[in-house]
This record gives sequence, structure tokens and C-alpha cells, in this order.
Amino acid sequence: LLDQVGAALAPGARMLDLPTGDGELAAALAAAGYRVTPADRFPESFRAEGRPVCADMNLPLPFGDASFDGVVCQEGIEHLEHPAAFLRECARVLRKGGRIFLTTPNFMDLSSRLAFLLTGMKSFRGGFPNEETTVWGRDGDALYHGHAFTLPYFQIRYLLRTGGFEGVRVAGAGRSTTSLWLYPIVRPLSGWLIARAWRRRAHSKRNTIPSPALLDELRDQALDRALLTSKKILVEATREGL
Repeated sequence: LLDQVGAALAPGARMLDLPTGDGELAAALAAAGYRVTPADRFPESFRAEGRPVCADMNLPLPFGDASFDGVVCQEGIEHLEHPAAFLRECARVLRKGGRIFLTTPNFMDLSSRLAFLLTGMKSFRGGFPNEETTVWGRDGDALYHGHAFTLPYFQIRYLLRTGGFEGVRVAGAGRSTTSLWLYPIVRPLSGWLIARAWRRRAHSKRNTIPSPALLDELRDQALDRALLTSKKILVEATREGL
């Protein structure tokens, strides 16, 4: 994550770290020379220097328009009731041309797909979202959810592209042994099935298909080794406009 930020934004850039948690990432960004604003719904968990801003990611963020050059959201979006509204808020507080970096569990690696096929759960070590163990906290009527809203990469990409971002890229972190074993078997079959699905769609009078450039991008990302074999994904996108 730090390497991705460093490749995109020079030291001195204004960064929003949300949710900051104990502040470990905020401290690392500050040590690398970035001007960091940490924020979290539970600021009492912060252990680094400084004081974080109290911010609920399900509500409008307490920052002005174009306040930051970059937003880092590490392991946060899968907890949100309103991920689309959150990403639009990120676009609002970013300057044009600014970057967003988010990490989240990967629901599209081959191990997760196999688990979902066989059990309906997102992983073999997971469970079904439920009202007893998935609620991690309460504040009056507001709930703090666990991993209740994990999104597949293409839903995240869609929310970014319709929420004010462009140039969406995906990388992986943490290899899944089961996915690596399945990869040489499943990838060729997946490529054939994806191509077949688009051909069938193209011949249906009721459907439209993406432009050739977009279709190539979606296909390449769907068959990307990182997406198929990583436990987590790191998604990067650019705020539209220059």
C-alpha cells in the first residue's frame, strides 16, 4: 500500500487516512513525508502522534471540497452500509487528479469462488452474515458492522467509475494457496466462458455490450492473476478532471 502511494503521489501531498484505526498507517505515511489527516469513527483507538478527526464513513465527511491529494481507505469499505455514498464523498474531498487507494478482502479469488459454490459463504473459514456475530458494536440506533458488505472487485470498480473516478486499477496482496492451485486449471476455462457470455449477449436484441476498449479492460481484469489468487485486493483510482 505504501509503495502504491509512493508511486502515485510525491511526499508533501495532503493525505486522508480513513479509517485510521490505531494510526499505524498514518504514522508510516507521515514518516514518508506526507501531510496526513487521520480520521476514524472510533478516535479513542488511535495510538500514534496527534489527534484524529472523528468521522463516520456512512455519513458526509467533515472536510471541505478538494481538501486532499490522496485518500487511503485500508480495510474499511466492507463495513459500510452506504459504500456508493462514501466513494462519492471521497471524490468530493479529493482535488481533481487526486488518488484513492483502498484495500479490502478479495471476494473474487478462486478459493472464495469455490467456497461460495459449495457453501454459499465467502470463505471456508468464514460464516454467514448474521445479527449476532456480524454486528461488532452499537451506538444508539447506529450499528458498527463487521464484514457484512464485502464487495467483488467489479462492483467496487462500478461504484468508482459512476462516483467520479477514472483509471481504476487492481493489485493483489497475500496469496491464497488454494487459489494458486486452482489457477492453471480454472483460468483457461474462465477465459472461454467470459468470451462466450459476451458473444451470447451481443446476439441478443435486448442487450447492449461495452465498447471494444472497455470490453478488453474488463476481460483482462477478470483474468488477472492477482484478482484470481490474492486474499486481498488494492484498488487505485484517479479523481476525474485535471
